[in-house]
Amino acid sequence: MTSVILFAHGSAVEPANEQVRELASRAAGRAGLAAMPVAFLERAQPALPELAASLIREGARKLVVVPYFLSTGSHLGRDLPALVRQIREAYPDVTVEVTRALGQHPLALEAIADLARQGEGG
Repeated sequence: MTSVILFAHGSAVEPANEQVRELASRAAGRAGLAAMPVAFLERAQPALPELAASLIREGARKLVVVPYFLSTGSHLGRDLPALVRQIREAYPDVTVEVTRALGQHPLALEAIADLARQGEGG
């Protein structure tokens, strides 16, 4: 079984975290997935290792982590690889993959262009 996880920064403002969870739910539907749970780096729960452990207990043998980040900074360059390493060491029989970040996806450019056009009144 494969589980896809949306990995976000997390906020001290719970409605912001809830918006991410809602987005993940809608994205799961579009992708034909039963669910897309959300893990947070900080300021919200669950953390990635805890969510991974839960999904593995439920039968996941492959985890796909989708970073909900716009750019590759220290969180994607340092923090996420360390968390993935931790999961791989704890569960060597489980495959853990990380996709490119949201901001690296070609449609991110289209979304920004669309917002710019709206700002111009278009």
